[in-house]
Amino acid sequence: MHSLDGKDFLANTENTSCLWLENYISTEDYPLVLTAIRESIENKNAFELEHRLIRADTNIGWTFSRAVPLLDETDWQNDPTIELI
Repeated sequence: MHSLDGKDFLANTENTSCLWLENYISTEDYPLVLTAIRESIENKNAFELEHRLIRADTNIGWTFSRAVPLLDETDWQNDPTIELI
């Protein structure tokens, strides 16, 4: 995850972090979120997913995420990533 202004809903992060799953996603939904991301990358399509997350106040809340895999002119980037939209 790159920097994020959580707008008082999610915790802010100022630096790139590979701990986004642990910091923002409820542990109960790890498999659901990771499966949606993997399938989106494999199928080269967007995903939409309602899932639990850890809010800025540390309580569990719900969100609806939409994301797309980032492609370059040769199709995939060297390291396929997902960008939330």
